[in-house]
Amino acid sequence: MGLSENSLSGKISPTLIANWTELTSLQVQNNLFSGNIPPEIGKLTRLQYLSLFNNNFSGSIPPEIGNLKELSNLDLSRNQLSGPLPPTLWNLTKLQILNLFLNNINGEVPRSLTTLKGLQYLDLSNNKLTGNISKELGSYEKLSSLDLSHNNLSGDIPFELGNLNSLQYLLDLSSNSLSGAIPQNLGKLSQLEILNVSHNHLSGRIPASLSSMGSLSSYDFSYNELTGPLPTGGVFQNASARSFVGNPGLCGKAEGLSQCPTTDSSKSSKVNKKVLIGVVVPVCGLLVIATIFAVLLCYQKYKVVSNGESSDYNMLRQGHRKQGMMLRIFVLNVSNVDFDWLVFSELAQTMRVTDKCDVYSFGVVALEVMMGRHPGDLLSSLSSIKPSLSNDPQIFLKDVLDPRLEAPTGQAAAEVVFAVRVAFACTQTKPEARPTMHFVAQELSARTQPSLAEPLDSITISRLRNFQK
Repeated sequence: MGLSENSLSGKISPTLIANWTELTSLQVQNNLFSGNIPPEIGKLTRLQYLSLFNNNFSGSIPPEIGNLKELSNLDLSRNQLSGPLPPTLWNLTKLQILNLFLNNINGEVPRSLTTLKGLQYLDLSNNKLTGNISKELGSYEKLSSLDLSHNNLSGDIPFELGNLNSLQYLLDLSSNSLSGAIPQNLGKLSQLEILNVSHNHLSGRIPASLSSMGSLSSYDFSYNELTGPLPTGGVFQNASARSFVGNPGLCGKAEGLSQCPTTDSSKSSKVNKKVLIGVVVPVCGLLVIATIFAVLLCYQKYKVVSNGESSDYNMLRQGHRKQGMMLRIFVLNVSNVDFDWLVFSELAQTMRVTDKCDVYSFGVVALEVMMGRHPGDLLSSLSSIKPSLSNDPQIFLKDVLDPRLEAPTGQAAAEVVFAVRVAFACTQTKPEARPTMHFVAQELSARTQPSLAEPLDSITISRLRNFQK
């Protein structure tokens, strides 16, 4: 049953829920429901998918939820739930996705969590969890994403987390009170793409074993108490100091960090400052010269390349970035864009042009840039579908992006997802549902988007249409 995106409010009737015993899917996300989650939900023993995210539910998670033995996906994120995690939650042995982020859940993460052997995605971030990270988490053989960030966790990072051989997308332990050294064993996570341990109290050196994590595309060790030289080679070969800021004891060849001393003799703080200035100023000068040289070199090699396809774009340049990613730069040929179509549907309904027509036009052009083709067919098909996961044909974002470009990864993927989300918000059917251009400009000029906590291939269009102004 899908009741999402309807601005429904009030409490969910326990009597009504008790009659839904044949349901296998219950989705009421993105509404305004409040009050407690009724204990009667435990009677829906055939449920496989339960999604209550982005409401105003409060109180504790009912222990009766442990009766849903067939559940594979549980999403209670973005509510106001409080209290500890109920022990019965670990009876859900078929659970693959557990998402509880952005609540007020407190207490410790119980060791019995390890009964969920099939768990692939675990997000407990942005809560009030305390205590240590259980070493039993290292027994999750299928876990591909783990986010425990923005809690009050303390103690060491368990050595056993390095045994999560399937961990591929995310390991985020940032913004806690973790201490001790970073385990050498984390270097065994050869498939991991994103590692974030920033804003803790970690000490000691960054293990050299981490340099061999070949899939690592994003890492953040900032604002800890780390010391010593950075590892050399591998993923740290072109390291940027912004991933290490807030660690005064770190040194190395990363831009912005002080050079490591050649002797073991101690130096006064004044001498250290002089050395730092003597290194940073020449490096900055060299970077400016190198940038000018690179621009001139690119200008000399500039040439127009035909892409052999009929499109509203002209391809100016094609090349390769680091890690083998294909890069193409396109220029929009506005002479071929059908601007009449951009506002036709709204004029037909209202017979007047408002500033929301401009917002709609911007959204269409933004989608066309991302798709490499006019989005008219896509928007027409989506306008006839009510945006609830129960009847959405599950169109995946990867299937509508420009096929001539390689799929983005890491930070680029997060920026693409955010841009498409804003574009869909601008093309809402109802003008009053669209954001203002001032809001859009603020969003697009905001700080860098956080990295994705899930693979780009799993993101559907229906989720991107759920943009909240």
